[in-house]
Amino acid sequence: MSRKIKAIRCYSEENEVIFLDFMPCKKADYNFIYDFYEESQTEFLRIYQTDYARLLVPHLRKVYPIVHPITLEVQTTVDVCFDNVFSKADWLEVLELLKLEAASNTVKQEKDFYEAFLLWNIKQLDWAEVMMVEGNQ
Repeated sequence: MSRKIKAIRCYSEENEVIFLDFMPCKKADYNFIYDFYEESQTEFLRIYQTDYARLLVPHLRKVYPIVHPITLEVQTTVDVCFDNVFSKADWLEVLELLKLEAASNTVKQEKDFYEAFLLWNIKQLDWAEVMMVEGNQ
């Protein structure tokens, strides 16, 4: 079975291979997140390096340090090489920062990117308890 992946691009080229995956889940599914995605066919979101470095990571850094909602370990900074796990409350804080960016952004393609990102997240947070953001860098 394959995973359902939605990609949103603004400046990223089609041939980019470095990305961040955004994977919402319930706390109970966290330890088996890849099985959960394959079994449930729940969609996760992929943002490629050019876009996440320019449009997302600067905003993610603003909410750190955060507490990993499962292990309760303090995460001091965003890690684009591994996983970052946000509680729903921390993720909502990120989304508020992005809403402000989208509302004030005059560059249409960036505004469209932020709005698509926000829309996807709002749908996911209807049911999700945590957001795992995992990089492959």
